[in-house]
Amino acid sequence: MKPSTFSIALLLRPLCLALAATLGGMAFAEPPPQTVDAVGESASKVQSFPEIRAALKMSVPKLEIDDIRPSPVPGIYAVVIGSSIVYTDQTGRYVFTGHLVDATTKEDLTQTLLSDLTHIDPKTLPLADSFTEIRGNGKRQMYVFSDPDCPFCKQLEQELPKINDVTVHVFLYPLVSIHPTAHTNAISIWCSKDRAGAWKAKMLQGVTPKASTCENPVDRNIALGGTLKISGTPTIIFSDGKVVAGVIPTEQIEAMLGPAS
Repeated sequence: MKPSTFSIALLLRPLCLALAATLGGMAFAEPPPQTVDAVGESASKVQSFPEIRAALKMSVPKLEIDDIRPSPVPGIYAVVIGSSIVYTDQTGRYVFTGHLVDATTKEDLTQTLLSDLTHIDPKTLPLADSFTEIRGNGKRQMYVFSDPDCPFCKQLEQELPKINDVTVHVFLYPLVSIHPTAHTNAISIWCSKDRAGAWKAKMLQGVTPKASTCENPVDRNIALGGTLKISGTPTIIFSDGKVVAGVIPTEQIEAMLGPAS
């Protein structure tokens, strides 16, 4: 599931509630009226960004902010939270989620920033803790952290059959906080005689695997994902280390995989 639309939304819900309650008890102090000189002084302070961080933490104390940086839009700042990004104004009072797109160049600026921030070397991934799906010659490689109960992961699985000459390494990564049965289902898929077959049956046909247990890497994958700051599913890692959180269309996957030959 996309962290920017669900996981982060859960974190920001208290902020939204706090803002709704500002008439009774201010969550954020109103900025004082400013003269022209005062505006210049305030702008220099904003560039240090502690004010934005403090304002956000005031309403969402559990919000773990990794970085704050200016966006290409004047007065709007990108707030990095793990492998997700939200946006805020210079006061930290107004927060919104979504992707920032340059309408002229059609570049997804949010995804570009995410890719720069979340580079992961595929050589460091423990492939023994994943299972593979091979299509065609399998020369191209992609690595997917996926949850068997995640609807966005199911959407991705519907896209993948359109891609040929690729090996997909699937790391079972259940998000138990929002999908209570995902951990059990992940273990059952891993313990199936045909892991890839059980995975496809669950994701494409809605067939829940028969409950079973065995030695499995699910908890290791959860720990690994935490280390890599993977906070949502699906998360795709490409051979060049670029990371994409969420579902992307076939054409974009093909472009990021590179030529098939």
